[in-house]
Amino acid sequence: MDRRDTHWRINKEIPVSTLVVLLTQTVSFIFFLAKQDTRLTLLEERRQDDKAAAVAIVQLPERMLRTELQVSTIAKSVERLEIKLDQQNADSAARGKR
Repeated sequence: MDRRDTHWRINKEIPVSTLVVLLTQTVSFIFFLAKQDTRLTLLEERRQDDKAAAVAIVQLPERMLRTELQVSTIAKSVERLEIKLDQQNADSAARGKR
């Protein structure tokens, strides 16, 4: 054997099939990355929606408490109006009998 045959060497010839495989892999990898980017974007949007929902859930007891207080205030106002209306009706009935 000759010494030249035992060592690695670089050849300038590249088969077409190797170029096709490399090109196919590169294009596939680019499509894969684009798909991952889209998935990541969707997940980030979903996470933002989940954060907004979580904030709304955390604020829900406070909002319910405020609503209960408002309803209680309205109920007291209605009760006072009913008392005044009953007094007016009683006064009108007493005047009508005289």
